[in-house]
Amino acid sequence: MSSRRIAAAARIALAALVGFGLGARSARADSVDDSTTVALTTLGPGGLLAIGCIAFAALTDNEEKAEDAFDRKGFALGASGSYARQDFDNSPNFVPFATSLSGVDDDALGFSVRGGYRCNSYLSADYQFEWLDAFEGTVPGRAAGTLDDARFEPLVFTSNLKLHILTGRIQPFVLIGPGFMRMESKYHQRSPALGTPLPNQTDRVAKFAARFGGGVEFYATPSLVLGVDASYVMPTGKLDGFDYISVGWGLQYRF
Repeated sequence: MSSRRIAAAARIALAALVGFGLGARSARADSVDDSTTVALTTLGPGGLLAIGCIAFAALTDNEEKAEDAFDRKGFALGASGSYARQDFDNSPNFVPFATSLSGVDDDALGFSVRGGYRCNSYLSADYQFEWLDAFEGTVPGRAAGTLDDARFEPLVFTSNLKLHILTGRIQPFVLIGPGFMRMESKYHQRSPALGTPLPNQTDRVAKFAARFGGGVEFYATPSLVLGVDASYVMPTGKLDGFDYISVGWGLQYRF
């Protein structure tokens, strides 16, 4: 292993750790309207992506794989459908006026898009953006004795490190993905109290989040991949307690 490769990997790791520190610090901010918050929070997970993928690629051997090898290095793009089931805490930090989220529906549908790189036979990494339609329901209202119709619409961005357990046509994997969740909540007063009804309200918050999961990839051809996966998404800060389980199914193209 050449000293040049070791030095390059060390520089990548150092830059990535600095990025992760900046991202974690910026995740304390409350508003997604602060573009710096989102940019730095994204930089942090991107740093881990660099540590886990680029540095490993730099340190592994330079053996060329055949173009039809299922575990060859290279870029990939994919898209999938998503089914999510919420695991919300009934004492939410993000909804200070609501004492319970027990009236919120369990299910939501959405989609994910991914782009990444296979670093070696067993390690790959990708950026994943997941959009979900709203978890809807009723919560205790902003005014005493009222109910609000509520919609909670999550957008989640993570940079996932994936460990492929096998390297043949069928490849099970596990993953971890730090990133951020942006939650948009909308409230409409269902049962107005006496007097002037409260106006509709929309809140947006972005916080650091993590994705943990695994799945299986099925190689129909060396370039066309079918995949299924399941993951647990866990946000932090004000969004602590807005966890959900996501199941995905879709296609990936390996270049």
